[in-house]
Formats: sequence, structure tokens, C-alpha cells
Amino acid sequence: MSLFRERTASPKKVLALETTVSSLNQQLAQAREMLESAKSAVSTADQSASKLKQLQALEGENQKLRTEVEAAKNVIQELKADLKRTRTENSRLKKKLDTTQVEVSED
Repeated sequence: MSLFRERTASPKKVLALETTVSSLNQQLAQAREMLESAKSAVSTADQSASKLKQLQALEGENQKLRTEVEAAKNVIQELKADLKRTRTENSRLKKKLDTTQVEVSED
């Protein structure tokens, strides 16, 4: 190759290499941004998984408490029924006692 051709080809090669290096630097920067984005997404996914586990644990505890509340409501209903029966029995016995006292005082 002649010296003239080499001189004209050399800057073209340098320019092409500079363009290639610039393009590769841009791709590298984009790859780094994607990597950071992926790391952030993984971190967010881990946090979401942790929050999901906490939520599931709280839902289980909530269900347990609901069951306990229902059991307490049933006990309260039973106690109210017992109280009503006791009051009724108490009223019956008072009436019986009153009638017995009236009979005794009449005799």
C-alpha cells in the first residue's frame, strides 16, 4: 500500500475505533444502569416477600383471634341464658315463698 493510502486510511480507522469505543462505553453505561435497576428490583422483591410473610402471619393471627371472639360470644350467650334461667327460678321461688308465708300467716 502506498504511503498516501495508509495516511488516509489510518485516520478513518482511528475514527472508526473511537466510534466503536464510544458505542461500547454507552452500552456499558446502559448495562450498569440495567444492573442497578435489576438489583433494586431484587431488593424490592425481597422486601415484598418479607412483607407477604408478615401479612400471612398476621392473617393467621387474625383468624385465631376471630375464633376466640366467636367462642367468647358463645360463652356470653350461654351465661346470659343461665342468668335468665336463674332469675326466673329466683322469681318462682320468691313467689312460692310469699305464698307459703301467706298460708302460714293465715293459719
